[in-house]
Amino acid sequence: MNLILTDKPLSEALQTGKHQYVDVTKEKITPCMGCFGCWTKTPGKCVIRDSAVKIYPLIAQAENVLYISRIVYGSYDVPLKTMFERAIPVQQAFIRIHNNETHHVQRSVTPKKAVIIAYGAKD
Repeated sequence: MNLILTDKPLSEALQTGKHQYVDVTKEKITPCMGCFGCWTKTPGKCVIRDSAVKIYPLIAQAENVLYISRIVYGSYDVPLKTMFERAIPVQQAFIRIHNNETHHVQRSVTPKKAVIIAYGAKD
């Protein structure tokens, strides 16, 4: 599956076809509380029940992901960054060493290619 995760409405041509399209600005995504309930109380599932619970599995299972985000103060903007933070349930609390780096053990996550398109203000 190919996923387009954006903070900006795109033309209808990009919203159809072989791509799964998610405009995070149109979804209700509450900020992460940092409770780690997704690791302890309900492993693999966020305790906050909103749109993020249907989006982070799409990120985990996509083979190709296109992220589109406005850059604010050198980072992703709030809607996309909030979604990234809410995707913690795709990882486990356990750490492993890989190529002399520490990584969280992933749940069932499809290896993927990702492209990020960043844009600034029009002015």
